[in-house]
Amino acid sequence: MIKNNPHTKALITLFHPAKISTLPLLITLFFSAVVSAFDQQDDPEKKLAAVAYFSLGNNGFIAQQSEGEKYLQAIIGSPNAEKKLLNMAKDRHLTPEAHLYIACGLTGHPNVEYDVLFAPYFQQTVSVLKADILRRENFHTVYQWIQKFGCKTIK
Repeated sequence: MIKNNPHTKALITLFHPAKISTLPLLITLFFSAVVSAFDQQDDPEKKLAAVAYFSLGNNGFIAQQSEGEKYLQAIIGSPNAEKKLLNMAKDRHLTPEAHLYIACGLTGHPNVEYDVLFAPYFQQTVSVLKADILRRENFHTVYQWIQKFGCKTIK
């Protein structure tokens, strides 16, 4: 009864595997792969801007380098790194933790007015990961430590 129905025959004919073109499927798969590739390319500047904690060296239970440190290294290794870091330092929308990484990245660069760039954050607290302990510390205290000792693990 179903096989004799003209509407069913039309649907079966329309969606028969031999009738479906593979071209739209291939185009869809191609563009999906392209979009996926772009999603996987991280913009280290945007990623660094949003970091939620500051950590140097291998920390945590499995002793890994922090994401923020990886993003900073990617920026330092890119063309015009100092200009990018200076522009980021002036951006007040970044997290205070991001500004600590930027202070690390700019350490040792001549003609940088560090205190002018980072003074707006001196009264804030930041999340700092040391070993496997995450704690809140004063931005200015961590900033002074960076100015005194630098960030050897980053450069």
